[in-house]
Amino acid sequence: MPGFFAEQPAHRRLTYSLGFRPNMTAPARKKLAVWLTVLFLLAVFMGPGPGMALANRPVVWFGMPALYIWGVGCFFIEAGVVLAAFLFVWRDDDQKTGDQKTPTA
Repeated sequence: MPGFFAEQPAHRRLTYSLGFRPNMTAPARKKLAVWLTVLFLLAVFMGPGPGMALANRPVVWFGMPALYIWGVGCFFIEAGVVLAAFLFVWRDDDQKTGDQKTPTA
């Protein structure tokens, strides 16, 4: 169906092209949003905070300094959380559930 992708919002085109079919209910999306928020805040806190002090040693992991690996790892966790929220939590239909009046022509 060539017209199918043209009619879908951008996030749905991306999820369908990746093979995902996210049909989550609103409570499930809210629960996932809470977990993603906790994970993101934990990565933001541990990245430059106490985690940096734990990884700041003259140790080499995978041929690179541990501090560098720690920073890059925290970045990938944060980027993964944003990508997961984009694919599964943020929806266009959330804006349509309120008492919005649509103008009629």
